[in-house]
Amino acid sequence: MRGVARQPAAWLVGLCLAVVGSWLASCSSVGAPVADPTVAAPPPLTTTLSIPSRVWVPRPLPTNGEGPITYNRGSKHSRIAFDSKRGRMVIAGGDVLHPRIGNGNGNSTVWAIDLEQGNRWELLHDWCAGPEELMPGTPDSVSWVYASKHDQAVMLPGFYFITQNNRWCPGAREVADPVTYDFADNKWKPVPFPKPANGWGGDMGASFAVYDPPTDSVYRFRNGGRMEIFSMTGTTRSGNLGSLDEGGNRDQSAIDVQGRSIYRIGRGLRALPRYSIPRGGFADTIPLPSQWVSPPGDHETYLAFDSRNRVLLLPNVENFGGKVLGLGIFHVDTKKWEWESVGLIDGLLVRGNLFGFDEKNDVFFLGAGHANEGALPLVTVFWLYRYR
Repeated sequence: MRGVARQPAAWLVGLCLAVVGSWLASCSSVGAPVADPTVAAPPPLTTTLSIPSRVWVPRPLPTNGEGPITYNRGSKHSRIAFDSKRGRMVIAGGDVLHPRIGNGNGNSTVWAIDLEQGNRWELLHDWCAGPEELMPGTPDSVSWVYASKHDQAVMLPGFYFITQNNRWCPGAREVADPVTYDFADNKWKPVPFPKPANGWGGDMGASFAVYDPPTDSVYRFRNGGRMEIFSMTGTTRSGNLGSLDEGGNRDQSAIDVQGRSIYRIGRGLRALPRYSIPRGGFADTIPLPSQWVSPPGDHETYLAFDSRNRVLLLPNVENFGGKVLGLGIFHVDTKKWEWESVGLIDGLLVRGNLFGFDEKNDVFFLGAGHANEGALPLVTVFWLYRYR
């Protein structure tokens, strides 16, 4: 192992589970994450976006082919990141049917939406880069995070369809390597860090990541029980996490920057492992609510952190079709769960396989859903949810 101190085989702390009223509480020998006083709290809310709390609110998708979620057809495997400089959500990757390019496998476009300004999608970068310019080769299931200190998004493979010779931009320099997307000039550029010793990983390697501003690093869980840390200042480290849970490829991770913790679903454990950034290993394992249903093995789980209210939201999604079976809400400081039932809203099915938190507007975004997964309605809307 290189660069990360070896930890004991992933602390399996003493756990208990108790139901208290409508709360599901977990307890262990490890306390809640301790806030780092040097990390600033989120700025005061100034948004004019007004929606009720604890209600799923639909917004219509464009019917003219614009945007990263195809009307009726939907999409899957796309990733969403919050651009904190401009207060917008930015989407890349996934299986998206482009109106002019491709066959619905992969997606090289980059789209943004400012939810405070309505439902208008802005195309930041069309599918192809210019002649001889760098670009990702039809990215599908990739990591996609916003590195706020650099005003860049970072894309890590995952899976690019260029590895199956799906090449749509012969004039550009399409690669199967990680890239950054520079918002200053809307250009794709190389990453500043080297390849891990065992390569970047493919479709079964790692599909999600988070960015930590204090360490200026991208963290991703990788199948096989490893944590990979990519520093934007130019180094790569990889560490063994022990035998607690060797998965993570299809499980979206979420970061509590103030609490110096990263969370994801541990399917085999039916738990929420908490990775401590200062410790460099798992520090806690929180049992999931009994209502949670594990999706098929090659499908995804979704998780995002509300940094204002300090809650993790876990939409329990059935499969890539996106039907939400229920909503888990975990309070990271009290280590308590809430569970909400989710049904039809105005006759519409709450669904999605694309999930993230918009800090400026204090809302969660849930969108997409794939038409080929079960007998579900057509995809015509995306969803917003405000916890409080």
